[in-house]
Amino acid sequence: MVVARLGVRRDGVPSPDPGRGLVTVRGLERVVGDVRRQAVRHGRHVAALTVDLVALTAEADLTPGGPLVADLLEAAVRTTDRIARTAPGRFAVLLAADPTYTLDTAERLHRGSRRGLRAHGLGVRVGAAWWPVQACGGPTESWLPGLLDEAARTPRFG
Repeated sequence: MVVARLGVRRDGVPSPDPGRGLVTVRGLERVVGDVRRQAVRHGRHVAALTVDLVALTAEADLTPGGPLVADLLEAAVRTTDRIARTAPGRFAVLLAADPTYTLDTAERLHRGSRRGLRAHGLGVRVGAAWWPVQACGGPTESWLPGLLDEAARTPRFG
């Protein structure tokens, strides 16, 4: 079950080890070929979204936010998009998409977070970047960190 993979039980309660089923950056490097092939096949860019969990109030606890963000990501992206936990409180989505779809998805993530996270005093900052598929050739480690960094440095919402 996808929700269990994200560290949230079917009843919505965070599992003891939230996010344990999300891939890491290393896992993302292993599946990036699928996203790249999809971008070539459909004439799209390789795009990345970064989602950073942020406290909106001084007393907000970031701990429950991880599973909530993971659930939000799963609901907001396509099954062909790849979701990773890249650091505590930071997630990335890798997708084959044109810039318009990428920004629409980023906005949808930001809007969805307002409904689900504000009650906990939390929010998200969503960044987005996209590169032509030709720029995403060669060893993954030579270009994926740059794409993720660009997305993180370019917050579009939040």
